Amino acid sequence: MAHVDIIQNDWSAGLQRRVASVYIGGGRVQVDTSDQAWRERLLRPIKLAEGDVVDPDETPELFLKTLGTTLHGSYFFATEPHSHRACPIPDTGIVPMRPVPASGKSS
Repeated sequence: MAHVDIIQNDWSAGLQRRVASVYIGGGRVQVDTSDQAWRERLLRPIKLAEGDVVDPDETPELFLKTLGTTLHGSYFFATEPHSHRACPIPDTGIVPMRPVPASGKSS
């Protein structure tokens, strides 16, 4: 079953934490989280830049795909939909941040 992980960046701890997992169950979008605020936020319809609205109750599969491409920021982001087997997030839900080497040359 495909799902989207919602990841929170904890910059001070150098970790990324899964705060929710969103999937389709019984034909409806479901949110697996212990935080009610995340559940409410993640079930809101998504308004696209073009003005279209993707509603989780009307088009759950499109909603899941859209969530994975539109929810991103400095402190949280959504992964693209993927299977449990292909999930990049371990069962612990915690991933250490890795430093990214600077690219380019200084003049």
